[in-house]
Amino acid sequence: MGSDVQIKKIKPYPFNITLVRGLGGETIKGSVVKLSQHGFLVEIIGFLPIVRDDYQGKFKLPTIDFLFDVKLIVVKTYDSFRSKQSAP
Repeated sequence: MGSDVQIKKIKPYPFNITLVRGLGGETIKGSVVKLSQHGFLVEIIGFLPIVRDDYQGKFKLPTIDFLFDVKLIVVKTYDSFRSKQSAP
């Protein structure tokens, strides 16, 4: 018996995130490149957040259609985390 179910392969990373600083503050677009139970790593071009700053983050996971709207606190920043050869 054959299965007619189509399995769609979805690339998990990166996915888009929108960060808003403070209430009605600056909006920053970024890409989540890693997600874990304790946090995530976001790539932001042209902007370096400050440790302990508060943000509101909005994103959808690639596999489900649910908008996450969460409060975020910057714990650590990197000037760079990719080599120049692997940069998009």
